[in-house]
Formats: sequence, structure tokens, C-alpha cells
Amino acid sequence: MLNKRSGIILVVSFLFLSFICLNQKIVYAADITAPSTTYTVSPSSPDGKNGWYITPVTYTLSATDLESGVKEINYQIDSSPWQKVSFSDTLNLVPNPSFETPDVGSPIYTKYWIKTSPGNSATYTRDTTTYAPGFDTVSIRIDTNAASNWHTISHLNNFAVTSSPYNNMNSSVWIKTDTADAAYYKIFAVTQDQFGQKFYTEILKSAALTGTNDWTKLSNSFTLNVDSAIGVYMEVGVEGKGTAWVDAAVINDSIQSTTTDVSIGTDGIHTLKFYGVDRSENIENTQTVNFKIDQTPPGNWHDSFSQDKKSWRYQIYTTVDDNVSGISPLSNKYQYHTKFNPGFGHYSQIDTCKDPWYSNDWTALENPPFSPGDNSVILGTPITGFCDEDTKVCKTVRFYAEDMAGNSTDKDYCIDPLWVRVSGSGIVGAVAGISLISEPPSSSPNTDGMIEIGNNNLSYFSGVNNWVIKEASLNMNYGYSTFSNLAKSSSPLGSKLPNTSGIYRVSGSGGLTISASTIPNNYDSGSFNAIVFVPGTLTIDTNIVINTKSTLLFIVGGDAKINKSVENVQAGIFADGNIQTAYDLATSGVSKTLYLKGVYSANKIELQRPYQGAGSKDPPPSEDFTYEPKYVMNLADYLGEKVIKWLPATENP
Repeated sequence: MLNKRSGIILVVSFLFLSFICLNQKIVYAADITAPSTTYTVSPSSPDGKNGWYITPVTYTLSATDLESGVKEINYQIDSSPWQKVSFSDTLNLVPNPSFETPDVGSPIYTKYWIKTSPGNSATYTRDTTTYAPGFDTVSIRIDTNAASNWHTISHLNNFAVTSSPYNNMNSSVWIKTDTADAAYYKIFAVTQDQFGQKFYTEILKSAALTGTNDWTKLSNSFTLNVDSAIGVYMEVGVEGKGTAWVDAAVINDSIQSTTTDVSIGTDGIHTLKFYGVDRSENIENTQTVNFKIDQTPPGNWHDSFSQDKKSWRYQIYTTVDDNVSGISPLSNKYQYHTKFNPGFGHYSQIDTCKDPWYSNDWTALENPPFSPGDNSVILGTPITGFCDEDTKVCKTVRFYAEDMAGNSTDKDYCIDPLWVRVSGSGIVGAVAGISLISEPPSSSPNTDGMIEIGNNNLSYFSGVNNWVIKEASLNMNYGYSTFSNLAKSSSPLGSKLPNTSGIYRVSGSGGLTISASTIPNNYDSGSFNAIVFVPGTLTIDTNIVINTKSTLLFIVGGDAKINKSVENVQAGIFADGNIQTAYDLATSGVSKTLYLKGVYSANKIELQRPYQGAGSKDPPPSEDFTYEPKYVMNLADYLGEKVIKWLPATENP
């Protein structure tokens, strides 16, 4: 016979059947249903146009398993590796949590649940037509017309047993409402005295749903902070009038909610896949959500040019890109600025400057047609009058671009008939791109050499062979100090420029001003290769003309400034600062084309010359650069060592 003192027999409901350990994997015999994972998204709907988000998106994945509990949530963003978020102590302690098991003996015909509200002012039914998504096929419906009272159901008589007081726990329930005053749930702690009498203490009240709401998950974490508590139970219902449906009740011994946040902040069209796994290894079917993010306005303005239509009238064109959502047809507008009106706007007759002037107003473009969502679009103005022929004042046009997501930006261009030429088959390089304010006459190229730019910005500049390297890694580390360290023996510079070969230095940290008195007699007939180090500012106030066999290179620690009256600089300039082509030119000043022959490098080359012949049929350039390769060969002996290796014609380098 079994001695009553030798053991204790536990009687449990069929949903809390014993589990077995099989190869160290817990198997819950009663759980054959996969978890259900739902999500909420923030922002709750696309905050841009045409279904696009224009801010980062966060999906909160929430998994529920009504038996053995959630073991993990798995998710994948686009083609990245799957991620896994694991959970523990998620066994559901609520009996018959989805009300699937009926019981004729129960006041609401649902096993383990009873109505706990006073009076008969509400009706309770098992509804087989309405239930929370993923939790087929029954819910409890509560209808009440009473203006007050708490109309509830609970599993008070079958409370969830806990392992010890002060446990950290989680609770949740799904509720749907129809014109309800307030629908929510409470959690009660259960204690028992020495005589077996039970006592109940409210320890949690959830937020309430009011009015009409679709299925919503209410959830709370809590601590069982009642001494000698032996269990907890949930009471859920409607306070006041209205209708509520209740489904999928959960209580477990974990402070960790079975949710995880997935945030995506990169532009593009995205796919989020996810599924849950319970502790009985039931795997939910994979769910998929598609969404799209574009946080970046159109950009990479490039290939801009203008066409001179005579009498201060121009047509201006530019290309703008948007590689995510594409360009919107709302980009079909522009405005412009003239010196006769403050700010931007347009005249009523844009080609003749006829009043009235519409300040800060946009007018339509005359661009080629494009389809909504095109990634690269040409924007072009109609013939636009800028009201004066002053070539020294910019005619400024403002383009507008908006993408399909609603991000927008604008771009100003200064339209001027001046242009720049670089010849000699050298390399034109710029870390920050090249954006000149003019175009060559008859759309002829600006250079016969190669163009290298550190980004994609190439406007009003083109080459004979169209040799262009964009996003180039330009090495601009060589400067005054580097060249000074490479230089061999040098001599102090006298009062005049050198006319013999060698390296010369301006003393101390001073600058150098070149005037007529600084140029030696017959300077253009001598033959020499000279380098002059100028630690301060180089100022050129007179023409420098040398023999075609000679080379003269200035290496400058500061700026190199050229007077507006100078027309010829036959010398190379490497400057740590900026090269200014007309440093003393006033707004209404006059200058001629500046011809430069040599090699040139600077932090910035400021093209300042408004050539007075502009407006003629074929105006010459405002600055005309000629690259001379003799500098590379003639000065190699003076800076470091030659690194040229001569090979037979049959060998490869």
C-alpha cells in the first residue's frame, strides 16, 4: 500500500500535463499549436507621399503562445542573416486561455472561467465568429447597458499557482471593443490562511480601451509583491456600457515580455520576415511585411549648362538624380533673381521682364517629359529674361526638385557668359568637384586633357575626349612643408627674380611681391630652371614672361594673388592657400583674359575675372590655363630623386 506520508499526488488540468525530458529537450505534451506573432509599426503609417516613409521605421514584433510559451522570435531584414531573440519562463499559467474548451456547467459555458461581476446587468457568450488573429476560434463577448459596475470574467477558482512570492511576472490579453466606456483587465494575488480561507489583493490595473477598437493587445509586467502569495488570476471586462470581446489571456513567470524591436533606417524598398517558435518546438509560418524608406532629397545636380538667346535672355538646363523613390512631376517649376527685385520670383512675361513681378512665386519649366519615379531627370527653363546685360552680375536661377516620397530641395545656379579653358593635355583635378558658372561658346569643351574630381559634381566643364574620373582619390598631401623638405641646397632670393637655375628662398616667413622692378632685364630670353619658396603670400602685380626653354615654379605657403591688370603668368604655382586671378577687382571693375602657362595647384583657384568682351559671338575665356609638361622633367633634379625607369621596348613595366 502507498503510505500517505511518503509522497504527494498533484492533480492538474489537462492543459498542464506533465512534461518529459528527451535528449535534454523539454516537450510539452499538450501544446501542438504554433505561436502567433503580431507587429506594430512606428510611424503607424507612411509619413511621406505615395506610401513612402521619410523617417526610420521600427517594427515591434510581439509573440504569444497560449500553452508552453514563446521560446524565440526570428526575423530577417532583406537578405541579411536571420536574427534570433530568445525568451525564458514563458509557460502560460492561465487555464483555457483562448476559451476553446466549453463547459456547460460554467455560467459562461467556458471551462475554468466564471463571471465575477455583481448582478445580471451584462450578458456573456462564447463567440465563434469573432476572435483575435492567430487564436482560433472562440472569444468571450461581454455586452452591457449598465451605466456603471464592473462586468467581468475571471479564472478565480482556477488561479495560476506561482513558485514563490515576489516573482517577476508578465500578463497580457487581447481585447476588441464596440462603443465601450472602458475595457481593461486586473491582476489579483491569492493568499490563504491556516484554515484554508482565500484572500484576494488587486496588484495591477491595465490601461483601458475606450470607444471602438480593433483587436488590441494589453500587456503589463508586474512583481507579485504580496507576502505568502500562492498564485494570481486575471479579471477582464467592461466598466460601464458597451461591448468587448476577450481572447488569448496570458500570465507567466517572467519579467521579460516576448517582444522585440526591429529598426530600419536605410533608404530603399525593404522586406521584413519573421516567425515565432514555442517551447514545444512548434514553428509559426513565416510572415512577410514590405515597406519603403526614402529620407534623402534629390541631389547630385550635374551636367548643367545654359544657352545664350541674346539680349540678356537664357535657357538653363540641369540634371538631378534620386536613386531611391525617383523624381516627382512636382519638380516642374523654377524661379529666378534679377538685380531689379529682391529675392526670387518671376515676371508675368518671363522672356521680356514685363511687370508684374511675382515675389517668391514659382513658374513652370519647359523640360523634356519624364515619367514619375525616373531616377535621373533633365530640368530645363523656357527662354528667361534677366533684364540687363551686365556681365559682372550673376543671373541666378533656382531649380526645385522633389522625389516621390516628398523630400524636396532646391539648387541655385549663377548664369554668366564667361568661361574657362585648360589646354596642354594635362590633368584638371578638384577634390570638391568642378562647378563653373558658364559654358564654352558653341558648347566646345573646356579642356583637351583628363578631368579628375573627388565627387560627382561636374557642371559647365567638359573634355575633348570626355576623359572623366569621378569619385577620384586625389592625393593633395603635398604642400609647402613637404616640398621644402625634399628640396636640395638653396640660396636666398635677392631683390629680383632668379635668372639662373637653382632653388631660392624668401627669408623668414615673409611674402613676395612681384612688380616691374622685380623682373630682371631681358628676362624672356634667358634659359634657366628655378624654384622659389615663398613662406608667406605671393602677390603678382606685373606680367611674368619667360623663355620657352625655361621653367619658374613658385611654391607658396600662403595665398597666391594676381592683379586684375596682369595678362600673362608664365610660371607654375603650388599654393597651400588659394590662387586668386584678380584679387583687387572691384564689383564694377574691368579686366582682360588671364593667360597662365605652367602647372597649378591650390586649396582653391578663385576665378574672378569678368572679361569685358563677353556677349560677343565667340568670347574668349576669362582665364586660359596651359599645362606645360616641361616642369615635370626640368625640375625633377631639384626636388628629391627621379623615379623614372627606362625599359627596352619589349619589356613590360
